[in-house]
Amino acid sequence: MLGEIGLEASLNKDKIYWRVRFKKSSIPLLMEKIQPYIVPSMYYKIGLKPVETTRQSPVVMTTG
Repeated sequence: MLGEIGLEASLNKDKIYWRVRFKKSSIPLLMEKIQPYIVPSMYYKIGLKPVETTRQSPVVMTTG
C-alpha cells in the first residue's frame, strides 16, 4: 500500500510492538502527505516550526 503512493518502509517488531520504519529517502514525501493533518502546535515535532526556548516574563495580573 505504501509503495502505491511512493513511500518506502519496512515493518519491524520491537519486543511486543510493531513499528513502521520509513526510509530516509521517503521522509520528504511522508511530511508532504501528513502535514495537512498535523495540529499546528505539533509542527515542531516534524521540524516545521522551531521551538522557542527563550524565557518569557511572567504576566502579572492586578485587580482594582
